[in-house]
Amino acid sequence: MKEKIFSKRIIYVGEQEIQLKCPVCGCEEFYDRATLLNTAGMTYLGLDWANDEATNYVCRDCSYIFWFESPREKLENPEEKRDPLKELEADFTDMSEKRLRKIIESDKYNDTAKKAARNVLAKRRTEI
Repeated sequence: MKEKIFSKRIIYVGEQEIQLKCPVCGCEEFYDRATLLNTAGMTYLGLDWANDEATNYVCRDCSYIFWFESPREKLENPEEKRDPLKELEADFTDMSEKRLRKIIESDKYNDTAKKAARNVLAKRRTEI
């Protein structure tokens, strides 16, 4: 499971910067995650992975979830961009070998997901 890193979050709403604060418990520390916005049509076609993503910020204390349709966070270091391959590798770390092989062999997953699954399997082989 991917490590949850809690920190204060400053987001953009229009031109304004706002520090997130949980409306339930008042906590100011959150971790972020991406969630797919599934639609019936894409699910019917087996293309769930191609749906749009929402950015979530989850409260450290009560697990309240903020949902935003697009990324809004101000990056401390603009050069520090997310690496989808590394994020998928972290997500796939706890998956069984059987599940990882299904991802690699399936037409439902994009090349980045397949590469992440191959990398996780390769890393396991070198750790043995």
